[in-house]
Amino acid sequence: MKIEELIKHNPILQKIYDILKPYLIDQNIEVYKLEDLQKFGFKPRPTVIACALPPNKLFFSYLPDPVTFAHELIHLCKKPNDIDEEIYGYNLATIIIFMAEREIRANPFKLFQLSIEQIESILRKYGFNSIEEFYEVQGIIPHTHKLTIDEKGRLKFVRDKRYSDKDIVITFVTEISAGLPYFPICEKILIDLLEFC
Repeated sequence: MKIEELIKHNPILQKIYDILKPYLIDQNIEVYKLEDLQKFGFKPRPTVIACALPPNKLFFSYLPDPVTFAHELIHLCKKPNDIDEEIYGYNLATIIIFMAEREIRANPFKLFQLSIEQIESILRKYGFNSIEEFYEVQGIIPHTHKLTIDEKGRLKFVRDKRYSDKDIVITFVTEISAGLPYFPICEKILIDLLEFC
């Protein structure tokens, strides 16, 4: 079936599609049952519930939930290729649903292209002087940072020098995405970050 048939009675899937449609590799998306994947020369593992076959094919074992739908549709989009496909899929799906629910129009793929300076300009608006201070206040210890003790015996977040600026940005966006269901501050920060996109 065509993707339009899948989404026509599901408003949230329709909104997710509308956000991602401008970035699709091919506008003519076809949707299949997961078992049909074998007709295209692939056998899915038993744990697979959905997959995408670029440029324009989606496969689902059941009517997809919004996260699964967004994740797989992301794989059929044009985006910078300097980041692993699954990083896009896993970390942007929740953000795209957030955008769909609030009818925010922006290019979600640009979030990973932001600079640390852009992110910290938004954080200052909410009283955080840096990404490190945001993590400290929120109680987040991402893999890109480590805890040290300063000269006064206080815990301090320090960037791990093994990680690039892009790694820091990707991880920050990932932490904001993970915090969306729980922390209103993450919603506010994301809305402002999307203004850059």
